[in-house]
Amino acid sequence: MKKVLFTLMIIAFTGVAYANISFPYDLQVVKPDEDIKSMYENEQYQEIIDQYAGKPRSLSVTELIYVAQSYLQFEDLESATIFIQMATQKDPKSALAYYVDGIVTNMIGNHQQAINKFRTAIKLSPDNSDYYIALGDVYYVQEKYNEALAEYEKALKVSNPSEKSYYMLGVAYMGIDDHKRALDAFYEAKKKVVKDKELYVTILYNIGKTEYDNKQYKAASEIYNELIEYFPDDYYSIEKLIQCYNAIGDYDNAGKNKAILYKAYSNGYLDDSSLADMFGIEHFPVGNMSVAGYERYESITDEVVVKNIFYVLDNTGSIESAIYLEYTPAPDGKISGNVIMTKGSERYSCGVKFSDQISYGVLKQSIIDIVSGKIPTTLITSAE
Repeated sequence: MKKVLFTLMIIAFTGVAYANISFPYDLQVVKPDEDIKSMYENEQYQEIIDQYAGKPRSLSVTELIYVAQSYLQFEDLESATIFIQMATQKDPKSALAYYVDGIVTNMIGNHQQAINKFRTAIKLSPDNSDYYIALGDVYYVQEKYNEALAEYEKALKVSNPSEKSYYMLGVAYMGIDDHKRALDAFYEAKKKVVKDKELYVTILYNIGKTEYDNKQYKAASEIYNELIEYFPDDYYSIEKLIQCYNAIGDYDNAGKNKAILYKAYSNGYLDDSSLADMFGIEHFPVGNMSVAGYERYESITDEVVVKNIFYVLDNTGSIESAIYLEYTPAPDGKISGNVIMTKGSERYSCGVKFSDQISYGVLKQSIIDIVSGKIPTTLITSAE
């Protein structure tokens, strides 16, 4: 899969993406002005522009770089270009200036020029991993994954690799569909990243997704649990955790996490999200079919309620049929859960009934038996 679905930080080369560049100040000829440095760290970008942009000829190379970077925060690429080019002209040996110039140039869309800028920065300062990463990022956004991989590998060979270099190695391996090496790289990044918590969480997401896609549900559950420790209201990770627990038959822990989603639903926290009406409970194979199961929050009352939906997918990913656990009021006042299957306009009875206390394990086995043909179905209605 060439188009990686992972969360990528800084890849897009937008102003926001580069909001937290950490400048290696020791590479500069001129010591950074403490005032502008403090202002930049405090995100006073407009104040920097107001105070410094009007006197460009009197600014040091570092100050010019800060002004250019401040303009990037507002996506003013024209002004950023003017100031960063002044910086490279003022000090042609400033690796940092060429590095930021490469970022600006790439944001404009001139990939080849950006590559040249980053190569110049690397030539001037070959022991800085950030420069190799930036060069690799240019290749990556052009889907030149092997070239990107080569640069990320170089980033790891310097004396003090940045934390991001470990992560990007895994991203590049995903680009060339080497999922095993990608996962190994992500786990290595998990061990190495200690300062950048945002990056650490991104790595966890990628590990969790990869382990889940590989059907390593126990390993995935451990990662999703760690994610939830960081973000207790990450309801999408909680949904994945439910699916992992159901897949390994740990229905007690699945139930505990379902309770979290039900509470969030009742408090309105899931409104306007994809979890607003229902959540995934498990994806599992049945022969050459796959089944995607969902549970709705709606309470079982004296009205007809569809509580569970299982979409049956063929080997192309198209929906072949849908199976519902539908609760309806019974004549004796009790609630009866009926399993119904639909195929297009046709509606079938599966001859299976449950109480409102049905366990997921029993329900899942019934769905498997229906899909595999062990439980026969009877046509109820048809549009024809």
